[in-house]
Amino acid sequence: MHGCEIVEITIPELQKMRIAHIVSYGSEALCSLMPRFLERNFQKLALDSRINLAVIQSFTGSDYVAAQRLRRRLKYYHMEIFKKVDIIVTPSTGYDKLSSYYIMTTPKIHPSALACGESDLEVAGA
Repeated sequence: MHGCEIVEITIPELQKMRIAHIVSYGSEALCSLMPRFLERNFQKLALDSRINLAVIQSFTGSDYVAAQRLRRRLKYYHMEIFKKVDIIVTPSTGYDKLSSYYIMTTPKIHPSALACGESDLEVAGA
């Protein structure tokens, strides 16, 4: 294997990062799209995107700060891991350790999503 060695690693708090990711990027997307909301032009967004943005509006400033703190910790964990390894290789689809099965395959892109986009937090999380 060209002198390579496989080293199993554990990234602490990785599951919490999924939520922090939704809070962080969702809040930033909402801020970016806010002018459209104020002008009532958000009908141009797909319905599922509008629903997700409505949920994101319930996040507080404290939620955002907590997500940023967690992101900082995750960055530290990764910096420590990269002192021991050169690359992290992971499956490209969701994997269930308990059953040893992949949870899902890559989702199909529906033709309607090509024109207006699509957002599915459950699929994205998996």
